[in-house]
Formats: sequence, structure tokens, C-alpha cells
Amino acid sequence: MSRVSDTVRVPPMLVCIVAVVLASRPAHAQTTVIEGFSLYTHAGIGFVVDAPDQLNGIGAFFFGPRLAGWGVYIDGKRSHETPRDEAGFTRDITVAQAEDQFGDRYVTSKAYWTAINVGVVRVVSGSLAVYGGAGYSEKRGFRRYYDESGERGEFGTYWIEDPSDSGSRVNALFGGLFRASRRLVLQFGVESAPRGATVGLYMAQPFSW
Repeated sequence: MSRVSDTVRVPPMLVCIVAVVLASRPAHAQTTVIEGFSLYTHAGIGFVVDAPDQLNGIGAFFFGPRLAGWGVYIDGKRSHETPRDEAGFTRDITVAQAEDQFGDRYVTSKAYWTAINVGVVRVVSGSLAVYGGAGYSEKRGFRRYYDESGERGEFGTYWIEDPSDSGSRVNALFGGLFRASRRLVLQFGVESAPRGATVGLYMAQPFSW
């Protein structure tokens, strides 16, 4: 049965972007950062992942004084790739056939996740807002086998779906939104299905009303 890895791997490119942004912030920006979330309502949209299993995603938020310090958050994420797109994937073989009828050797498993989440945001300070929420996650499990005769799949290697490791899940998430500059907001958090670390980078528009 496929198991989601407990090891969290943040995409290197996102780490580099965050490091560069933080290193380039001028000293005089500190006052602006402190005042930001408390004085201005913020609307933002950006790139968000749930590492290591969902590396494609988009998120958005709206919160601030206009809503008495409260707000909303929403995102949609999916895995970067699916075995359906790999050479040798077949719909004509079941797990029982691969193992019991053909006796093919099991190689590895992989899961493809899609999810949509919503949450509530609360401003804590001028530079920090926290969020919590829930969502719907769909998991598709896959298993890879090797046919020594080479008759099935691509040179004997093939992927099939694993219904026993597929299905819907309720995803719980929480974390924080950090104001790095006037228009840049960083996100860090955790999620339960799939289990991982949430990392996001947003362009935000502050409003004085």
C-alpha cells in the first residue's frame, strides 16, 4: 500500500526566492512592515505548495481592518506529475492480476493528490496573520510492476491504479502569513492530507479603506 512520505522537501527554487527577498529588504522597511496588516486591508494572490506531494498550486486571501481584523483564505493544489502520463501505464491490469495471475514483481508506489481548501484568517500584528481551515483532498494511488518476460508495459515495466489506496480525505491546515514588504507576503504552515509543509509566495495589494 502506498504511503505518503513523512519527509518534507521544500522546492529549492522557492527557498532561493525567499532568501533573496529577505536579504534585499532595506532597513527602513521595518516600520512599514510592523504597521502593514493592522492599518491596511490586504488582497493577495500567489503560488503555494504542500511539499512534498503537491508542488503545483495557487492561493488567494483577503483580510484586514475592513473585516475587523478577520479574513478568508482559499487555495487549490495538485501533485506535479501522475503515473498516468508515464510510458507503460495501463488500465487493463488490476493489482490482483499483476500479483496473483502474472506474478510480476512489485517495484514502487506513488500517489497523485488534488485538493481545494478554505480557511479563516485572523490578523495578529502588523506583520503576521494566522489562518486555519479545512478542505477536500482526492488521492489516486498507483503501483509499478516489472514483467520479466517484457510482454507488458514499456520494456516490462508498467504502472496501474490501486483502488485500495485511492479515495477522498478531509484536509486540515493551519499556519501564518508574514508580510515581508509592502506587496510581498510569505506563507508557512502544515497540512494533514497529504501530510506536509505549506509554503507560499504572494503579491498583495494593500487598501486603506
